[in-house]
Amino acid sequence: MIYKYVGAESPEEIVRILKYFIEDGSIKASNPRTFNDPSEFKVEYDFEAPDKVIKDRYFSDNPESGEEGFKEWFNSFDSHSKWHIGYINRHYMLNFVGVVCLTSAPNNYLMWSHYAKDHPGFCIVFDDEIITSLDETLFSSEVEYQNEVPAFRYFYDSIVDFNKSVFFTKSKNWEYEKEFRVITRGHGIRKFKKTLIKEVIIGCRAPKELENYIRSCLGYDIKFSKMIDHPKKYELINKPIIEGTYVESSAF
Repeated sequence: MIYKYVGAESPEEIVRILKYFIEDGSIKASNPRTFNDPSEFKVEYDFEAPDKVIKDRYFSDNPESGEEGFKEWFNSFDSHSKWHIGYINRHYMLNFVGVVCLTSAPNNYLMWSHYAKDHPGFCIVFDDEIITSLDETLFSSEVEYQNEVPAFRYFYDSIVDFNKSVFFTKSKNWEYEKEFRVITRGHGIRKFKKTLIKEVIIGCRAPKELENYIRSCLGYDIKFSKMIDHPKKYELINKPIIEGTYVESSAF
């Protein structure tokens, strides 16, 4: 299973978003420019390589070019050109892809706090098939966490290496997220099979509007539950929501 934590600014908005998931089978591929980490999609370009490696790479990328074409390009490959390569690549990433952020971490206290807006939101539990079923998907992978910004060796590394460095590497500060990302062509709404939703969990501070909507869906082929704040431990307990019963916010 894989998980998606969701929050909103108002009870009405959180119910509306949950309806998109349950009733429409749609999920948002986010615009990278809206991410809260200013270091997202950061990479250090390494242009160091022997002349032969540089030349071989040039002709691999430009098989129709001749010796004069290479010399002209090589003589113009200055610091401004190198800066321009980084700028163009980042411009493409921030404007022409979308990111669906998922996680392998169930019942994660920090995820409820940070991504479910301090616990009034919800968590969708998906079958793993959602990773390969979203329309307009380019590639996907789990995120790796490290202390240093990844280096992309321009004349050695492949596009696969580039994607790993840029899209699937983050600071160790975010390691608790255990994130898995799906990168799509463009951002916006993406469709999925509604049968891939296996459970909807609402936060321990879920507003009555959200819980009322959940109760109206109890006949669906989806498990519904609510997080309860454990009175003696710093943890959350998952309690099923069942017709005719009420789930307290705290397990006293």
